[in-house]
Amino acid sequence: MEWGLWATLTGLTVVSATGALMPALRIRATAWAPAFAAGGVAGALIFHLVPSAVAAGPGSAVFAVVGLALWFVFERVFHHKTGAKATAKTYLVGDALHNFLDGGALAVAFGESPAHGAWLAAAVFAHELSQEWAEWGLLMHAGFRPGKILLWNAAASLTAFAGAGIVLYALPPENKLPEAAINGLLVANFLFVLFRLRKSIRPYGWLAAGLVAAAVPHLFFSHHG
Repeated sequence: MEWGLWATLTGLTVVSATGALMPALRIRATAWAPAFAAGGVAGALIFHLVPSAVAAGPGSAVFAVVGLALWFVFERVFHHKTGAKATAKTYLVGDALHNFLDGGALAVAFGESPAHGAWLAAAVFAHELSQEWAEWGLLMHAGFRPGKILLWNAAASLTAFAGAGIVLYALPPENKLPEAAINGLLVANFLFVLFRLRKSIRPYGWLAAGLVAAAVPHLFFSHHG
C-alpha cells in the first residue's frame, strides 16, 4: 500500500509542476489571468476547503478568523509593497499547506484500503489539474517566468510527502492530524487571496470559467464517491 501512496505523491508533484507548462509557455500576463485565478480560488473555497473545514469541527472557524488576521498582519509587517507578486507568494504558501493536508489524507486513505486510496488519488489529481491552471495564471500575471513557476510549484507539492510521512511514521495510529487548524488556516489564506484579487476579477467570463474549472471535478467525485 505504501508504494502506491508514494507513487501517487510523486505523480501529484509532476502534475503540479508541469501540468500547465505547455499552455503557460504560450500565455503572457494577460488581463484574464487574475480573473481566472480568482474563479479557481473561489471554487476551491466553495467546493472543497469550506466543506472540509465544517466537517473538521467548530474549531476551524476560530483558526480561520485568527489566520485571516495573521495574514493581514503579515502583509503589513513583511510586505511593504503590495500587488500581484505579494498575492502570488501568499497563494503559494496556501498551496503548500493544502498539499500537506492532501498528503496526510492520502496516507490515511491508502492505509484503509488500496481501492479507497486510489479513488481519493483520482479526486486529488482532478482537483490539482483545475487548480494549477489558476495558479499558473496568477504567477504569470505576477511576473514569474515559466522556469521559476515550475520550481516553486514543485517545492509546494513536496509538502505532501511531509504530510504523508507524519501520518505514517510520526503519529500513533489512533491520532489524527489537527485537521481543524489546517483547514481553518487554509480557508483564511484563500479568503485573503480573494481579497487581494477583488479589483482584478474582470473579465467576468474568465472568473466564471475559473469557478467552473474548480467546481466540475469536486461535483463529479462527491457525486460518485
